[in-house]
Amino acid sequence: MGRGGYQNLLVYQLAIPIFDLTHHFCRQYFADLRHKRTVEQMEQAVRSGKQNIVEASKEKSQMSNIKLTGVARASFEELLEDYRDFLRLSRLTLWDKTDPRLEEIRRW
Repeated sequence: MGRGGYQNLLVYQLAIPIFDLTHHFCRQYFADLRHKRTVEQMEQAVRSGKQNIVEASKEKSQMSNIKLTGVARASFEELLEDYRDFLRLSRLTLWDKTDPRLEEIRRW
């Protein structure tokens, strides 16, 4: 794969629906202004994750590529923690990785 072929990377292809779903999630569950900062943080984290994958693929230096990929991963971890906080504060449970509902979502 040549440089800049980030559209073919599975991690980038997965970042797109995560980006879109986070946007819709924030509009649905954090509509009022008291959650403005949370929305900004989540949207910035998901944007940073996706965009750093793109940037990393354009780097000529392998070291820069690795660094930007690490930044992308950290951004997605930050986003995941925001989702965990939402579940905890809403008294909802995190589904196990083998939950049939998750299997259905993965097939989608």
